[in-house]
Amino acid sequence: MTQAQLGTLARRWIKKLRLNAPAWKSIDVSFGTLEEMGNTVGKCEWSTEHRTALVRILEEPDHGEACSDTIEQTLVHELLHLVLQGYMTRPQKYDSNFEHGLNVLSEVLAPTKKRK
Repeated sequence: MTQAQLGTLARRWIKKLRLNAPAWKSIDVSFGTLEEMGNTVGKCEWSTEHRTALVRILEEPDHGEACSDTIEQTLVHELLHLVLQGYMTRPQKYDSNFEHGLNVLSEVLAPTKKRK
């Protein structure tokens, strides 16, 4: 998947999840390298004060449809952080139960081709 394709996918999900303006002024989505991402496949950092967010998805070599499915689920998971950020008990801190819930929601919203 190219950066342009990721951008198109992100715009579609931002609209679907109602994260566009005026709720959020800007949501930047791009690929991140293994060095930038550490041990995660996705990261979302945001400022509720400025209504801006930065989403990074681990850049992977193109492995076809399965890779695109994984990228889409990761993107949806990270954008769900923005949808539900007001419900987090500790903003932007890791909570395994919350993360599990986001995983379930992202799998339901963006199922892989073989599970549709």
